[in-house]
Amino acid sequence: MNQRNTGSLIAGAALIVLGGLFLLNQILDISIWRFLWPLFVLVPGIGMFAAVYSGGKQSAGLAIPASIVSTVGLILLLQSITDHWESWAYAWSLIFPTAVGLGMYVYGVRAEDEDTRQRGKGMLRVGAIIFVLLGVFFETIFAAGGSVFGRIFWPVAIILLGVYMILSRSGGRSREPLPSKSEVEIEDVPSVHGEDETVDEDEG
Repeated sequence: MNQRNTGSLIAGAALIVLGGLFLLNQILDISIWRFLWPLFVLVPGIGMFAAVYSGGKQSAGLAIPASIVSTVGLILLLQSITDHWESWAYAWSLIFPTAVGLGMYVYGVRAEDEDTRQRGKGMLRVGAIIFVLLGVFFETIFAAGGSVFGRIFWPVAIILLGVYMILSRSGGRSREPLPSKSEVEIEDVPSVHGEDETVDEDEG
C-alpha cells in the first residue's frame, strides 16, 4: 500500500467517524464535542500506526509514539464517554509501560530487532500486571466499579491478558539446536581408518 492509498484510507475513515458523530448528534440530541475532541489525539496515532506498516523498516521508529498517542486517545475517548476521569488513578499504566512496551514490540518486529522485541514484551507484561492490580484496587476496594468505566475495566483486563498470551506464543521462534563443538569436530575430521583401507586395496 503506497502513501497516497494510506492517506486516503485514513481520511476516509476519519470522515466516516465524523459523519457518524454528527448523525448521533442529530438523532439523539447529544453533545458531539464530548466524543469528538479525543479523536484529535486518537486519529493521528492510528495514522502513525498505518505509516509504520506501510512505509517499511525505515518507518519503524514511529511505532513507539504511535502506540503512546493511540493509547492516550483511546483512554480519553472512554473517559469522555463514561465521565469517569477518576480512572486516571490506574489508567496511566496503559501508557507507561504498556503502550511503550507495545511500541517497542512492534518496532522490534518491523525492524527485525529481536532484543527490542523481547524488551517490549517484558514491558507489556509489567504494564498489564500494574493495570490489573491498580484497577482491582481502585474499582473494587473504592467501590468505583458501579460506573460505566468500572464495568469496562474487566473486559479490558481480559483483552490485555489475551494479547499477552498471543504475543507470548508467537514470540518464540523455533530454532534448530546448534551442534555441539565436539560433534562439529568429529564430522570435520576425515576417517583415517577409511583411508588406510583404500590404500591397502590399491596395493593389493
